[in-house]
Amino acid sequence: MDLPLVLAVAFLAGPLLLVAPVETLAALAALFLMGRATARHPPCSFPKLALLFLTALLSLGASAYRASAQWDAAAEALERLGQTLPGTNLCDLEGTVAASPTIRTSSAARVVRLVVDASVLSCDGHEARDVRVVLYGSANTGRGDALRGLVQLAPPELFHNAELGSPWPALARSRTLRTGNALWVEITREGLGPARLVDAARAHVRSRIEATFAPAAAPLARALVLGETDLDAEDGEAFKASGLSHLLAVSGMHLVLAALTARRLFEALLVRITVLSSRGAASAWSAAATIPLVWLYADFAGRSGSAVRAAAMLTALLVTGACLRRPAGARAMALSTLAIALVDPLAIFDVSLLLSLGATAGLFAFAQPITGFLSAHAEQPSRLAASLGTTLAAMLPCAPLLAALGPSLPMGGLLANVVAVPIGELLALPLCLFHAVSSAVPWLEQGSAAAGSGALLLVRAVARSTAAIPWLALQVPPPSALELAALAVLLGAAAMRVARWRLVACGMMLVIAAGEAHLRRPTRGHLTVTMLDVGQGDALFVELPSGEAMLIDAGGLVGSPVDVGERVVASVLRARRRSELRVVALSHPHPDHYGGLAAATKNVTVREFWETGEGRARTGGAVARLAHELGRRGARVRGPDSLCGTMELGGASVDVLAPCPSFDPDRGANDNSFVFRFRYGRRAFLFVGDAEHDEERLLLRDDGAARLKADVLKVGHHGSATSSTPAFLAAVGPSVALISTGVRNRFGHPRRETLEALSAVGSRVFRTDRQGQIVVDTDGDSLRIRTAR
Repeated sequence: MDLPLVLAVAFLAGPLLLVAPVETLAALAALFLMGRATARHPPCSFPKLALLFLTALLSLGASAYRASAQWDAAAEALERLGQTLPGTNLCDLEGTVAASPTIRTSSAARVVRLVVDASVLSCDGHEARDVRVVLYGSANTGRGDALRGLVQLAPPELFHNAELGSPWPALARSRTLRTGNALWVEITREGLGPARLVDAARAHVRSRIEATFAPAAAPLARALVLGETDLDAEDGEAFKASGLSHLLAVSGMHLVLAALTARRLFEALLVRITVLSSRGAASAWSAAATIPLVWLYADFAGRSGSAVRAAAMLTALLVTGACLRRPAGARAMALSTLAIALVDPLAIFDVSLLLSLGATAGLFAFAQPITGFLSAHAEQPSRLAASLGTTLAAMLPCAPLLAALGPSLPMGGLLANVVAVPIGELLALPLCLFHAVSSAVPWLEQGSAAAGSGALLLVRAVARSTAAIPWLALQVPPPSALELAALAVLLGAAAMRVARWRLVACGMMLVIAAGEAHLRRPTRGHLTVTMLDVGQGDALFVELPSGEAMLIDAGGLVGSPVDVGERVVASVLRARRRSELRVVALSHPHPDHYGGLAAATKNVTVREFWETGEGRARTGGAVARLAHELGRRGARVRGPDSLCGTMELGGASVDVLAPCPSFDPDRGANDNSFVFRFRYGRRAFLFVGDAEHDEERLLLRDDGAARLKADVLKVGHHGSATSSTPAFLAAVGPSVALISTGVRNRFGHPRRETLEALSAVGSRVFRTDRQGQIVVDTDGDSLRIRTAR
């Protein structure tokens, strides 16, 4: 068994012990035993085998410890800074640009994303030092530039939801403690050194791409050359759904092309030096000279996880070549992965890196047998069989990760890659790279831009055509930790050609089937309410005693490119295996409640859509379009006129208390919120949307304390001072109060007076900004509460 491979797997997988210890250990133990059983070398003695196992175990533990320390340090740093700079702050900043600026364009503006290590932040009379921040503005800068300016900062919105995994690894890797807008920024000192020169080169190439490429192709070229993700929504979805996103990612092919070109040039020069050519050393010296250029190019191309992986592996191969040794691809991959994991303890949480590693491992393990199988069953060997075999081999290890990332597996990619890969890698990539170095010769630059635009637009056409065929996307749920472990063992058995691997495969498929059956079995006889962490907004997921489910609101971050309906709500529905919702209800037509509904309901069947009627009447079309779309898909659209009163819903009693009999046009949207009271057994839940004082007074007048009494209250309007009057809280008498609010809210929610009023009636307060997702479960008698933090 190869020691570098064992160490690489151990150090890379160590952090998984923090999130799924049992599954991780079981999968790694199975892979270790299979690896030992299929080793090509003579079996080693038991003491050596025990030493190898102990080394792997210690490496695994050391990696987990390092990851835990980095993870905890990030959480503690964010907590400490929150005590110094709570909430949203207007700050004077002094700092240094720490990463290459990236550009995002939209119909409204061109936005520069800056990562700045702030040496000093002076915010509203408070001061903090040595804080990494991400700023969005218009400044043209580069690494090493010293800046000062006025910025609006807030904590990063992390979305703590149990089904989505912990956000701490991403925070720990980026070390970003504040994000916000740069109101004005000026450069006080320009940076020096290679990094600043690389950023200047990136800016130059970016400007030439935008000046010479076709407008529709320029974002594709920037992705291909600079690693900037700036596609419009339609193109981004098309490349994802067609399985062609890898063609726009900086990966091994880019670096191989650049490294091969550089090495050939070096070798052509060095063979002219007699002392080197006579000793046959030109090849070795050219390999050594290429190594720094590989890393320079990876940096120029955005330093993504896939670029770093490719650069590290190429470095291992070039070092072998420089030592006049025959390179071994699998050994180089193991050594490069080990180096990456040693440098970055949380590297396994880098999606780009994992996809790159998976595709490369798949090519090593499966390309030859799959291509051989396809060729053997074809009338004659063909390039089509080779292309299909290569694509399928690369996709196999990536499929579980792709299933975790999105709602479907792009099966159309098997054929789309056959068409698009030659265009992308043999035409578009060389043309775009040639364009990057040809600006000194205008006619060459313009010619390569025209040809490159054509090639990229052809790739885009393939992506769009494939994505337009819905049955080519296989709808799959995100695999659980148990399922991922079983898939890892299954793929490992196939890759290592384990004797009776089909028996291993059948066993793992049974494990996956049992795990999936467990996840799909609804919990009956319980009423479970989940308040999702969607930032400043509301999203409540209600699982009814019958096993059916209801969604009340789906959040929405006004002015943010993040769609919490897709990122949070839809992801939770997928994780809970919910393909159908009995009811989707919109409490009232404000964007922090309806903004995520379209994405959240895109891939689920909705039987009923409840809306107060105000959205269809007032909001300029957003809610009306949603209602029309859900109605077109078969949902029954209902308003207060058919809902007010008491009904049985999924084994629970639901009182629709307001707005009855319809919304009042003389009141604001908040005071026309739907008010629902769910009752199951001895327990009751009251959901009041964003109801403020006026609606609370009407509820007290029309319904009285008896119909408002509840054990659990969804506090109105995110804990605003305009809601939760003492009289209303006294009537409800909640023992548990749930507040949905975001760490970035500018309104001071929840307000101190609201918290004091809740304390006065004896409520335990749970807040999404502090505890993340909140789950309250009852069997009709007891209440159980758990939080994501």
